[in-house]
Amino acid sequence: MARSPRRDFIEATEVGVYHGVQRALRRAWIGGQEPVTGKNWGHRKVWIQKQLAFLARQFTIDICSMAIMNNHIHLVVRNRPDVAGQWSDEDVARGWWNLFPGRKTEGDKPAEPEPHELELLMADSEALTDQTPGG
Repeated sequence: MARSPRRDFIEATEVGVYHGVQRALRRAWIGGQEPVTGKNWGHRKVWIQKQLAFLARQFTIDICSMAIMNNHIHLVVRNRPDVAGQWSDEDVARGWWNLFPGRKTEGDKPAEPEPHELELLMADSEALTDQTPGG
C-alpha cells in the first residue's frame, strides 16, 4: 500500500515538529568507509549538513536535530509559518533567487541579484505565493 503524501498530515499554517528519514538507494553509501569498495565518503557528511542548513533558511525551517549515518539521514525539523508570514516580498524574492539564481558566480554560487532582477521576481505574484519551488 502506498504511503499517504506528507501534505495530507502537515498543516502549513501551524508550527509543527516532524521527524524524517531518507535512505540511500541501491546500497549506496552516504558517508564513512564503504565496506565493499573501501572508499571513504566522509566528506559528503559536511556537504549534506551545509546544504540542509542552506535549504532550511530558504524555507523558514529550523533543523532541531540531524544524524547523518553511513547509509541514511534522520532529521527533526520544525516549520516556521510564523516567521515566513513576516517576510516581505523582497525576502521571498531573494529566497527564490537563492534557489533558482538567474546568474551565478565563478564559484557556482548565486550571484547577488540586481535590483531590477528582484523587481521582476516581486512582480510575479504567482511565484511569490506558490508553496512549491518550480511550480
